[in-house]
Amino acid sequence: MKCLLIDHYDSFTYNVAQWLMSAGVKVEVCKWDSDYEKMVFDKDFIVLSPGPGSPCEYNRSLDFLEKSKGKLPILGICLGMQLMLHLEGLKIQKDFTPVHGKVSSVTLGESSLFHGIGEEIIVARYHSLGFSSSGAYNSIAHLDDIIMGVEHRDNKHIGLQFHPESFLTEKCNELAQNLVAWVKELK
Repeated sequence: MKCLLIDHYDSFTYNVAQWLMSAGVKVEVCKWDSDYEKMVFDKDFIVLSPGPGSPCEYNRSLDFLEKSKGKLPILGICLGMQLMLHLEGLKIQKDFTPVHGKVSSVTLGESSLFHGIGEEIIVARYHSLGFSSSGAYNSIAHLDDIIMGVEHRDNKHIGLQFHPESFLTEKCNELAQNLVAWVKELK
């Protein structure tokens, strides 16, 4: 299985790559502001990396998301999820305490990504922005009133506000295997 990992100049990008490779995925990394559209044709899925700043600063990634709806499965991590929800016109919340390296218990909902994981999971969080509404996306994970995971079956998108690749996240290997199974399910 092949993945294109779009790097938003984030220090976690290569941790995400290692996490994917642990599930047997061949990963190619490219920068978000490069000409990556040509690199998509032979990939099974795309991952939008975490990154600094606000989703509105990443027009090329937003354009790519818009054009790719329903074509290839896409996982968005942290900023990647924020890009998905921003594209839907949802308002970003900035009015909560930033968390960087904080461990939290997140309640999980229905998604093949969480198959066999349970109802709650301890995850690593690194973010200062968030959403309290998921719009057209199904909320698949939350922490109090903060959306921590979304899925849109028609668009073939899953977004996670937390970092599934972190050693602080429980069952990160199972999450990687479930991601691969989700991609196969959509093919």
